[in-house]
Amino acid sequence: MLNKIRSSKKKAALKYWFYAGNKEETGDRDKDGIIDVVDDTKDLVEMIKSKNICLPEDISFNENENGRHDYTNWSKQLPAFLIWAFGR
Repeated sequence: MLNKIRSSKKKAALKYWFYAGNKEETGDRDKDGIIDVVDDTKDLVEMIKSKNICLPEDISFNENENGRHDYTNWSKQLPAFLIWAFGR
């Protein structure tokens, strides 16, 4: 995904919503104390911001300190995503 965004061109009206939980995995490639899924998502958000692909307020990154890679955690995020995407 990083390479795809890196090589992409600006497209009108794009918005980005990301969610990552700090307990989704244990991998830490660069040994910085941040698990890879969170680290990679933060890198992706920063890349999007640096390319000026969209307005900063059109990027949402939700990090859950106790979030796991499972249905229970995703289902807790879904209402917030739906409101963000479609309004109330």
